[in-house]
Amino acid sequence: EFEKLVQMNNELRDTDQRNLYPIIISRPEGECLSENNPCPLLLAFHANASIAQNSFTFWVSAAKQGWLVAAPQSFQAMWKGAYTWDNKQIAASEVTHHLRSLTQKYQIDGDKTVLSGLVGGAETALYLAMRREIGSLGVILINPPGSISSVLDECISPSVDYSVSGLRGYLIFGEFVEESAKKRIKEFKNTLNNIGIQCESEEVPNVGYPFESAYSISLLNGLNYLTGD
Repeated sequence: EFEKLVQMNNELRDTDQRNLYPIIISRPEGECLSENNPCPLLLAFHANASIAQNSFTFWVSAAKQGWLVAAPQSFQAMWKGAYTWDNKQIAASEVTHHLRSLTQKYQIDGDKTVLSGLVGGAETALYLAMRREIGSLGVILINPPGSISSVLDECISPSVDYSVSGLRGYLIFGEFVEESAKKRIKEFKNTLNNIGIQCESEEVPNVGYPFESAYSISLLNGLNYLTGD
């Protein structure tokens, strides 16, 4: 009976995965197709225990400002409708594959790539940027979890002078998140600045962890900070 349940679970998992888009794209209408007008790229990672569709409307504000927005779907399943980025090496392989496909289909400004993530997805954005798995201007991390510090510890290389690497960071958190979380985020910001990664933070008033429309304005602020606009 247990083996039958395992088989049923696997079949349902496969069905769930087939109903997911491997990557969701949004771009300005008619743009990102001409070599004379390449688009900056925003790679956007959903939260853990979630799927890309759940948060995609959050990123659309960037597409309205001229960005090619690409939200990869993790296929590391926890349960139905809940996918995670826990295995960073698998995530890196999946995302680099997506990036190759994107560059074949769209015209992308290689000097303007930004990685961003919600909560657990922020860890993946940081990992890919710090390890240079994806060349980028930097990261926008939204309500990053406390465990993100361990990702930073894993990725820091003593042979790299981050002050000349060009990487920058922008941390966004809601006013109503726990005070302990705010403290950790501010400490993390100081750590990034101390190792030479210029970093700013923004507290979004009147919001918590749910990603309300107010966060979209902060996302644009972060993009402007990383690009120097």
